[in-house]
Amino acid sequence: MRRLLVCTAVYEAARRFITPWCDSVAAAASRYDGAVSVLLAVDDLTQPERTFAALSRRLPTHFADARGTGRIAAVRSKMLATAISFDTDAYVFLDIDDLAERQCFSAHGAALDEAEISYGDLRLIDEVGREVAPSFFADADVPPRVENARQLIGRNFIGFGNSALRAEAVSASTPTIPESVLAPDWWFFTEMLRNGRKARRTTETVGAYRLHGQSLLGGRASPEPGAVLRRCAIVLAHYRAFPDDPAMSRLVPRVETLMAQIERAPETLEGAMQAACGIAGLWFEDVHRLLYATEPAQSPSASATS
Repeated sequence: MRRLLVCTAVYEAARRFITPWCDSVAAAASRYDGAVSVLLAVDDLTQPERTFAALSRRLPTHFADARGTGRIAAVRSKMLATAISFDTDAYVFLDIDDLAERQCFSAHGAALDEAEISYGDLRLIDEVGREVAPSFFADADVPPRVENARQLIGRNFIGFGNSALRAEAVSASTPTIPESVLAPDWWFFTEMLRNGRKARRTTETVGAYRLHGQSLLGGRASPEPGAVLRRCAIVLAHYRAFPDDPAMSRLVPRVETLMAQIERAPETLEGAMQAACGIAGLWFEDVHRLLYATEPAQSPSASATS
């Protein structure tokens, strides 16, 4: 059985979710025969050792000081750079405002028997933990395996909340996440795939994705123009971070044009934004739909973006 290091970033705005997160991780660890420890990249959380004292009594708990980094990419880079110094077999990523399912570790472990990266579906819950919608992957045609970075161009479904990674797949030479990136998980796993890593989907749900006021993306994309623009900015920063990739580079001016149109005359795209956000989709999939809704002649085949 693998030794696992559970990795996450912690910050003050998520304080009310810390206790249920700790309880879920401890419960999952109790059903896993391997050794489970925890690594917390501390952003702006005050008194982290005291805050996680109860967890420390149940599982070995370690802290990485990421305070003062200022950007989400830098916090995640600090988390990853610290993680590779541990003697462990795999890393499990679970966002601090989410929950681990009881079968989380065994599900990831089974997928990691076949690939370097594991990713799994998430239940959708509200602020107090009640299930509110079908799972994140429901009706989204998420593939059972990912072996090419092109599969993550138009959307993302491997995040720092639903994935795991063999320790041998990363090293001190692994590129640092660029600070310009606003979706560090999307960049990181895209880079892993570009470097020949393979990913497998778990056969069981691995966590619960919490929808609340501070959620960056949520489980269903909002069609409100400001929210669409924020997601467009994340997508644009992602594509700009891969200047040597022709497919992503070609999309940079198209995202810029889309953003300019939303800023200038959002009413002209109201129907398109409603349609793009009105059906099941994964992270940033609505932006990709909008790109092709505004240029229907260039609509991609399903195989190019799934």
